[in-house]
Amino acid sequence: MLWFIEKTAYALGVIGGIALLLPMCLVVIFDIGSRLLLGSGLPWAVDAGSVMMVSFVFAILPWSLVRGSHIRMDILYIMAGHRFRIVADFIAIFGAATFFGLIGWGAINTIPRYLRIGTGSPNVSIPYWPFAALILFVCALSLVILVLQIFGRMKKPEQILHD
Repeated sequence: MLWFIEKTAYALGVIGGIALLLPMCLVVIFDIGSRLLLGSGLPWAVDAGSVMMVSFVFAILPWSLVRGSHIRMDILYIMAGHRFRIVADFIAIFGAATFFGLIGWGAINTIPRYLRIGTGSPNVSIPYWPFAALILFVCALSLVILVLQIFGRMKKPEQILHD
């Protein structure tokens, strides 16, 4: 089970890092280039770039949880005492669980509406529901990772970083 979760998080990280970041950068570069050279940007670039950016950020979150690559004040964490570390870990895990829970709950509530109404980007016919489903999957996977870290079934990020 742990193997599957880690491999899924890694695959999402690879998808986010390679399959989404490079095209997103190319879309932005072509949009800026067309604005400078042709005087007009690509009408679909903002929609495509924003959808790819949100997907990129959410796709890399589970792998960053597994590897401990999240943003944290490691300097203060290392210098602090044992009790402060316990409190900091609790606040970090509670905050992450709250974040993923609320975003996932929002995705659960909006996916049926996106399907029913056909919500999509205004300039390009990109439906929003697949991206909301990706966000829901990522939030669920991240919550599973957090629960496994809380109960000691998966290494916590500080155990990986300081081994």
